[in-house]
Amino acid sequence: MGKSAKVFKNSLARVSAIRVSKPPSKISSKEVVDSASTVPLIQKLTSTDAKERVLAVSTIAKLLDDSNLRKIFLKEKLIQIIIDRSLSDGSDEVVKESYGILRNLAIEEGHDVCVFLWRKDILSAISITLEKIKVKLDEFANSSNSKNGSTTEKRLIFDLLENIISLLTSLGASSDDIMSSIFSRIPDLAVFELTLLNSKIISENVKVAAAENLYILSEDSHEFIEQIQTSGISLGGDLSTPIEMYINGIQYNISEISFTASIDILDVCKSIVKNIKSVSVEQNLKIIDPNESIESLTADDSTYSEAKNSIIAVQLGLELLTAIAESVVTNHSKKGKRKAQAGNNAKEEEEEVEVDAENDDAEPELNEDEDLDDAMVDYDNEGGVQTSVILEDPVLHYLLTSGLDIVVPLLEFSDLQPRALQALNNMAWTFNSVCPTAPEWLSKAEKLWVAVATILKSLPDDKVDGRTGSIGVLWAIANTFKGQVPFEVSDIRWFISHFQKSSGSRDLLNYRVGTVGLLGVIAAVQGRIDVTKEISIFLITQILALPNNEPQIVIEALNAIYDIFADKEFDYDDEVFVKENLLKRLQGSLLPVRQMAKKIDRRKDLELRTKADEVALNLQRFISYKIKEQKHK
Repeated sequence: MGKSAKVFKNSLARVSAIRVSKPPSKISSKEVVDSASTVPLIQKLTSTDAKERVLAVSTIAKLLDDSNLRKIFLKEKLIQIIIDRSLSDGSDEVVKESYGILRNLAIEEGHDVCVFLWRKDILSAISITLEKIKVKLDEFANSSNSKNGSTTEKRLIFDLLENIISLLTSLGASSDDIMSSIFSRIPDLAVFELTLLNSKIISENVKVAAAENLYILSEDSHEFIEQIQTSGISLGGDLSTPIEMYINGIQYNISEISFTASIDILDVCKSIVKNIKSVSVEQNLKIIDPNESIESLTADDSTYSEAKNSIIAVQLGLELLTAIAESVVTNHSKKGKRKAQAGNNAKEEEEEVEVDAENDDAEPELNEDEDLDDAMVDYDNEGGVQTSVILEDPVLHYLLTSGLDIVVPLLEFSDLQPRALQALNNMAWTFNSVCPTAPEWLSKAEKLWVAVATILKSLPDDKVDGRTGSIGVLWAIANTFKGQVPFEVSDIRWFISHFQKSSGSRDLLNYRVGTVGLLGVIAAVQGRIDVTKEISIFLITQILALPNNEPQIVIEALNAIYDIFADKEFDYDDEVFVKENLLKRLQGSLLPVRQMAKKIDRRKDLELRTKADEVALNLQRFISYKIKEQKHK
């Protein structure tokens, strides 16, 4: 309903600003360049003097932190020059910095840069470089002489390896085709990275990069997961919090995809909560905050890396709790079985909801004794599992008793707030769906309503994730209490005002849908006729705005109207539905609603088309029901 879907690949954006190992570059006045100076700097990448090449590539790496300069460098074909010359440079320092540049460009510029790199056969260069690195790592591991492999040389190799692995992560996350190419060109990647995690000589930054790569690439790949499962490598020893969190993510991914895995998600949940608790969030955020004073840190200071990795671990923990909460009820059977069932259901629904164009004007008959709930089509009814059975689910119980408690305090940190709200959104909908009357949930839901409502009203309009997560939590809680939440007419006007401000923003569509859903639940409470009236007028306005309104908004508004006015005995039915002439308005919307449904291409969005057909059919039935209802008054 209002749950956040699992979209791990896109979630790399969550850490794009802090994913690098070193503190943000502080560009000195001597290094500031304009578009005219970038060309000579790029030309120095091909200088015969190795020191000039090192200085040029290091300077460019710093300047790329600036988005405007980044665009200039890209226009000057920086990537092509790096691929053609710098990646095969005789200086290991130049090679390291060059992979760092590509890694950062892939993070900052995303899909387009990743596809460009792939088409330029970056994987060949990576494969060759990785083989050279493996030789060096064997030398480090087998050397009994401490002088063999100096600290400087090891640091350079480790930095290079970290840059390459992080680049592979961004490449794989950007496209399924690129991910398949990675598996084909570097078939032993999973085993290699697992070996890195078990190594005693590898730096923490490399291990974190390897763990992240394993997590991201295992999200939706049977092939990669099979490599992990058949590697024969078991991770143990003293692992850091970030690595443990990534391992939690890998375990979750395996449990979602593999048919043979026997992973206890309860243990995964406990590990997630334990690791979040171990992080001093406030202290670590200060260290990585560019607005905080960090003069004491140098570019090589491990303090920054540790703080950055710890915050990423918390973000990842929230991401995993979000996914687990969304799947805890439906994930009891194997994924293959669910997919097969979903395919059958979709096919059946498609056959059932097709509206014959020749009968568009026909009103379906409603039996005299037929209840509206029996007459209405409901494709969202999943049958469900008995509440008593679900309450015995240890994972659900743990989320309710411990998961909520670890997430709520993180709402006070703006860097973590969007992720925390998404986790709470999914938890709230799960609890509302399977244990809405559980005392533990009811007591926590009351406090959560106050906290989240306060946050929502303080958020700027452009905070998309925060606003969407907040409205989802409030909507779920309102459902739990069947609309009996603290709400005044002034609150309604605030929500409607911000709904209108967000109109036209595709990014805020889910926020607007959530607003309609929340207000619809609140309107269906008796004893507050003024509240019901104001919300109902708002809802009918959204329906009558067709064809100039999003189908998602109209669908939610119609479903709300059906619920609010399902019974003429409600104290507000006569005062609102009858006196505001809503029946006539709905009759006038019948054709536009049908046209709205027909315009949705079922091949592109079957779920939305199914919902649209549903509300169109239900609108006919609702109108017929209300006409007969008024005749019997």
